[in-house]
Amino acid sequence: MTLNILILLDDNYIDYASAMLESLFENNREESISVYIIRDNMPTEKGIGILRGVIDRFDNGELKLVQIDKDFKAGLDGFNLKRWPVETFFRIYSPWILDASVERILYLDTDTIVNGSLAGLYASELNGRLIGACRDTAILSFGNRLKQGMVGKSPEEFLSLVRCSRADAERECICPVTREYYNSGVLLLDLKGLRDRYRAQELIDYTYSINDYLIYPDQDFINFFFADEILALDPMLYNCQTGSVHYREEANVLRNARIMHFTGGRPWNSGYRRHYSSAVRGDIWWRYALRAGVRSGWDYFRWKASNLMLTGPWMLLYNIREAVRKRVSDG
Repeated sequence: MTLNILILLDDNYIDYASAMLESLFENNREESISVYIIRDNMPTEKGIGILRGVIDRFDNGELKLVQIDKDFKAGLDGFNLKRWPVETFFRIYSPWILDASVERILYLDTDTIVNGSLAGLYASELNGRLIGACRDTAILSFGNRLKQGMVGKSPEEFLSLVRCSRADAERECICPVTREYYNSGVLLLDLKGLRDRYRAQELIDYTYSINDYLIYPDQDFINFFFADEILALDPMLYNCQTGSVHYREEANVLRNARIMHFTGGRPWNSGYRRHYSSAVRGDIWWRYALRAGVRSGWDYFRWKASNLMLTGPWMLLYNIREAVRKRVSDG
């Protein structure tokens, strides 16, 4: 089996992508892996060289650079994405950017670590849907997303922006607030199905129509446009968002999660896991960063010491409080 993997980044994310790729290849040695990067001017050749150096140490992978067409890119430049770069939308338009011979691809955010084989995920049946994705375990539902911002819209108007493309296509659809809201950090994309069902211009036009209401641009778009086209995958397996999982689940996460997504604290930052903001210790990210050569042993020592000073006292107090609470509850 060949795993087609899509990543998007600029030079600021090279180190994080390197650690992710190291983990991907180390845990999928039995599969052939093609890593696609859609680029405009970024990453630079220097950044590409670092990524290529990681992949070339394994004998089962290749890096494929795809230059986006200038005219296609020009059609996206009018998006008002606030602090987000327009490149964040390349995952959505990848069916029309990548060659037609690529029929399925797995998109991975660079703040993920692959913790096991992805063959099962990649071969998943989508049952007629076009995207496989995991629930956003922080937001959970459209009702909760609604609370984060409507930009002048009433709840009914906001939910009416959600495009119902399947069972409700023949009538006006108001999205129920209980509908699951999905995270866009891990996406299994049926590129052939997307090309067959839609034209790129349809997605571009829709993006402009909801542009002012986007808080999480690509993620909101995927949830709004593909509301009925998403197959729910198990988030504890394939997109374990560590900021939303209790720290007591660390052993379970390390044992079972195929993909860990660092949505809480960032494990390369000091102060990581303060207030137990993540289910897993940052050492697992550092393990792969060290092997990829983007961090040194001295970097790790400094991070470990700084992190211990910043988080240790709080964790000690937290554990004492929990022990007292348990003793009181046990009588």
